[in-house]
Amino acid sequence: MTATATRTLVIGGGFAGLLAALRAAQAGEQVTLVEADSVTGGVIRSAVVDGLDLNAGPEAYASRGGRVQALVEELGLADRVVEPAGSSSFIVLDDHAFASPSRAVMGLPAQPLSAESRRALGLVGSLRAAAERLLPASYGWRDGISIGELTRRRFGRRVLDRLVAPLITGVHSADPMALELETVLPGLRRRADQAGSVQQAVAGMLAERDAAQRGRAASAGPRTSARPTGAAGRSGAPVRAGAAVRAVTPTMAAIPEAMAERIRELGGTIRTSTRAVSLVADGDAWSVVLDPVGADRAPEQSADSTAPEHTASAPERITADRLVIATDPDTTRDLLRGLDTDPAQASLADLVPASRPVPVRLCTLVLQAPALSRHPRGNGALVAPSATTITAKAMTHASAKWDHVRNAARTDEHPHRHVIRLSYGRGDEPLPDRGRFPDLALRDAARILGVEGAGLSLVDWTLTDITRTQRRAAAGHSDAVAALRSALPATIELSGAWIDGTGLEAITRERDTRS
Repeated sequence: MTATATRTLVIGGGFAGLLAALRAAQAGEQVTLVEADSVTGGVIRSAVVDGLDLNAGPEAYASRGGRVQALVEELGLADRVVEPAGSSSFIVLDDHAFASPSRAVMGLPAQPLSAESRRALGLVGSLRAAAERLLPASYGWRDGISIGELTRRRFGRRVLDRLVAPLITGVHSADPMALELETVLPGLRRRADQAGSVQQAVAGMLAERDAAQRGRAASAGPRTSARPTGAAGRSGAPVRAGAAVRAVTPTMAAIPEAMAERIRELGGTIRTSTRAVSLVADGDAWSVVLDPVGADRAPEQSADSTAPEHTASAPERITADRLVIATDPDTTRDLLRGLDTDPAQASLADLVPASRPVPVRLCTLVLQAPALSRHPRGNGALVAPSATTITAKAMTHASAKWDHVRNAARTDEHPHRHVIRLSYGRGDEPLPDRGRFPDLALRDAARILGVEGAGLSLVDWTLTDITRTQRRAAAGHSDAVAALRSALPATIELSGAWIDGTGLEAITRERDTRS
């Protein structure tokens, strides 16, 4: 078995691992990143469907907080940032649909008496939600409370069923009654105590987001969110202060690609098709056994050469002074098990909180559909868990939501070509069998959009499964994460959505805090 050495070893080449490797390389450390897949980026990747380069994973990043936006600008991608078109998203029930209130965070409304909130909740539901401001700030809270329980206690059942539950199941693939509030809205209790109510805390969060984005826009000077000149090139609309999400053209895969390129430019090494299989202490350092995965799959190319970067044809041992483990919790637990050498010491592996994987299946459809050119349900929809006639949990009308997708899809030759993406997987429910697609997706799209199925002519389609990234955080998850981090040796860090929080913004915030 051959042996090599590095200053910092990052295990896992998803967004969290790439960011950890980038920050270490920028600090002047010798960095090696290993990834079991044949490419880096994790779930952030693209797929070509009917000749269109489309997202096959996350389609956007949250603009609140501004940390991902700052990273995008740092990577030189600022001129490729785009924002959604102005049409709203909808929440769909069996018998009707309504626009999702715009002034809300995770479905919690800042203005429950607004016209859009009244349309969503009805007058009685809006009045009940507005009464939240009259409750004592401490009412309804307890340690480890779920977002569903807090919503029901403070805002009422209708806000939970119609606003919060569709968003939590659609975005987090979780039951809101089981998802710990602190994992999705960290610090909300402190904000509510200071503001006097959750409603006022949410309003403050939205105001902070708007002010921060106005400040960044002012400091950057006039600019537009433009797609680079190309087959679908155009000048985009000016950046809006209140936009909740942004994306990068042509797909979000541009972000991990730019991160990998920057790591190499700084002298770092990226090794794909390479799995870390065991970890042991080696004096003051760490010894990790690496095993090649699929030797017939070529690793990524280095920045300055067309030759593949070093990859082993047989297991090898690498020694590192510092480790960053940026994998799913199950892989992390297996690696930490190698450190359990003293029976008298608490097991680090056993401190990794149990979190069940929540698999998600994405179906992307390219359609010829004149009826969709009117955008009958805005730029997308979330399906209420109570709906019984729709299997999908969410739908994005990508060619309505994103100008660059629309301009690529709808050409003179194909004036009514549309891109629709549906998401499946509601936690405890098994994923629909792959053999039911694309028919199931076509049926669901027709029902969500309120159009006749015959009006949707299928051109092309693809399926993408995300099986390990989404996790169900049970009550007490944040306390368990804190206990695990406090028990880790100083030269081992853990990273990823399961420990840092869901979304690129949460991972970036946690990394920036450590750096």
